[in-house]
Amino acid sequence: MTGPVPLRDGPVHGTVRVGQDIGPQVLPPAGGHHGLQLVVHGHGAPSRSGAPAPGPTGGEYAAGAAPWVGPGPYDGCMSTDGVHGLGFLGVRIEDRERFRAAVALHRDTLGLAVVRDEPDRLVWFRLRDGTELHVYGPEDVDHVAFGDRPCVGLVVDDVEGTRHRMEAEGVEFLWDTQRDGDRVWAHYRGPDGTVYELIGPTVG
Repeated sequence: MTGPVPLRDGPVHGTVRVGQDIGPQVLPPAGGHHGLQLVVHGHGAPSRSGAPAPGPTGGEYAAGAAPWVGPGPYDGCMSTDGVHGLGFLGVRIEDRERFRAAVALHRDTLGLAVVRDEPDRLVWFRLRDGTELHVYGPEDVDHVAFGDRPCVGLVVDDVEGTRHRMEAEGVEFLWDTQRDGDRVWAHYRGPDGTVYELIGPTVG
């Protein structure tokens, strides 16, 4: 990659010359992608593998639009099985007053954007990087399986393919894979008893 490469606002401002060691820099995604981040490496062009990519001498990264939006691996570490990062966190709170206090904390104190609100049942928040935080209350009956532990959603390339591989290893999935528009997700129970979730795009 030669010439200036524009970047979005983030921890790197101004210009960074190719070859200058700035270490991995995680920036907000350009398109509001669900739970995805941009990783820029200062030794060369942005790298899809997560490792600093050698680039030609000269040239620079300039402020502007992101050259590549993708999952944010750190220090060159990235799964080879298509697990990109965290895209969702869900909690269920049985106590009505504690549920309302949790909603007020995230909405009023932290200022998270509300994308869905059903009183005493659920409030969905969306962070600036596209990650969603779902808080479920006592009127919710669909997420009782969460218990008193947070449910973490992992962003993957292929939910069904990943599910089939996990089921072959004996992992318990709680329900059928669910779909809504271009998103697919499936919940499973980890060896520790915690409910986790796979999240990905519709494939095919």
